[in-house]
Amino acid sequence: MISFFTENPLFLSALLVGLLVSILGGSIGPFVVVKRIAFVSGSIAHSVLAGIGLFIYLERAVGIPMPPPIYGALLAAIVSALCISRAKRFFKEREDSIIAAVWAAGMAIGIILLSKTPGYTSEISSILIGNLLWVSPQDCLLLSLLTLMSLIFIVLRFQKLKLVLFDPDEAFLQGIAIHKLYEQLLILVAISVVALIQVVGIVLVMTMLTLPPLLSGLFCRKLSVMIGASIIFSMICTLSGLSSAYVLNFPIGASITLCAIVFYGVGRCIRWILTNRLICT
Repeated sequence: MISFFTENPLFLSALLVGLLVSILGGSIGPFVVVKRIAFVSGSIAHSVLAGIGLFIYLERAVGIPMPPPIYGALLAAIVSALCISRAKRFFKEREDSIIAAVWAAGMAIGIILLSKTPGYTSEISSILIGNLLWVSPQDCLLLSLLTLMSLIFIVLRFQKLKLVLFDPDEAFLQGIAIHKLYEQLLILVAISVVALIQVVGIVLVMTMLTLPPLLSGLFCRKLSVMIGASIIFSMICTLSGLSSAYVLNFPIGASITLCAIVFYGVGRCIRWILTNRLICT
């Protein structure tokens, strides 16, 4: 199996991109789980269809040269994150209502634009179920830059982020701009969502953003340790998913997600056994 990855450039490239995205998703996922904003990430994931549809429509229907669709996805994701954050802050709207509105609006706009685009849009299947084998060098470079920027931000703001997550009242008393920091966190979530869409697609992006952190949270109590364990679990899921996809001829995104579900189930069972053993003793 190892020789196959080293001898097949396509799968080797997919492995490298998958591991890169695992670092990004694994580092952001714990914040999503602790803050309980998994459905915010789902809303952002589905709203990227609007940005992708816009870029494809402008290039094919209007004739305007546009960057690859991943840039449209990134633009739509960041706009959606800002809409969710600021609508909740300024209009005092319930967050679940905002999530539903952004989710529906992004999907509707994307579907309309793609329906008006002439020709067959092969990007649709890639958006829905992932496109890890066909990530271009330009996409890989963008993902690398986004991962580096996100990691730098987490390192520089880690203490403030941790305080906002676990004790927002104390953070407010210390003069930390809670709303601004939450908005920046949502932008990081948007970036990780766009990266994960390249691997598992819109349909499964919430799973990969939450399951590795949930698994690490079963055995870790410190947030920093949880982030490290989440990155490792994400990498293991990616490697296992790629291997099983090759052996069983399954879609790669679904295989990676299924491996994550299996590992989480095993981890939950181990945690249950350890907990009951401690209670009995």
